[in-house]
Amino acid sequence: MKPTSLFTITLPVFLGYIPLGITFGFLMVSQGIAWYIPIIFSVFVFAGAAQFLAVGLVVNHASLMDTAIATFLINLRHIFFGLSLYDFVPHTWAKKAYFMFGITDETYSLLTSSKDATPKNALSIVALNHSYWVMGTAMGALLATSIPPIKGIEFSLTALFVILLIEQIKSNPALKNIGIGVMACLAATWLLPNYFLVTASAIALLLLMLDYYFTARQNRPIAQEAP
Repeated sequence: MKPTSLFTITLPVFLGYIPLGITFGFLMVSQGIAWYIPIIFSVFVFAGAAQFLAVGLVVNHASLMDTAIATFLINLRHIFFGLSLYDFVPHTWAKKAYFMFGITDETYSLLTSSKDATPKNALSIVALNHSYWVMGTAMGALLATSIPPIKGIEFSLTALFVILLIEQIKSNPALKNIGIGVMACLAATWLLPNYFLVTASAIALLLLMLDYYFTARQNRPIAQEAP
């Protein structure tokens, strides 16, 4: 059987990152920022939602401390799911550093849901997804002066997450995991709606740890009493 190409594997991310990158390039250049700045952002920051937040922070001359705190809170979720990619992490330090830098929500979902994603091609998938984002940003930045922003293009991010969610459910249809996710979202909405993402991630992690503990306890073999 012919192996699946990396482009085919990363096609869902490509379809989401190109229009989103274009949107980011448009937004930043439309605020009077030089065309090459958003490209540099995408090459050396590559933080998705944090980059869109950066547009407002840069325009409003926010302090470095405010920028650092906002970026940290947005990307705090990576701590919760990053550990589950341990088997995909390369062995050399340089590759490890880039792998950790390049992991995004979409790449994580792709690595954990696609049967064609393996430890051997994981780093290439990360790099390819990064290149899509940089490519889209460059297109948006360079064309911003001649093409007006497209209304509704930001919805492509929502569509991308829906596709990745469906793939996750298809690869792991356990109702228990789906229930944990739903409960975590509902609890976060009720407890701390202003910090929904961080709260939902923390609650989901706690529920998963409890589930693992009780499952392991139930499956633990009962020690035989000595005669």
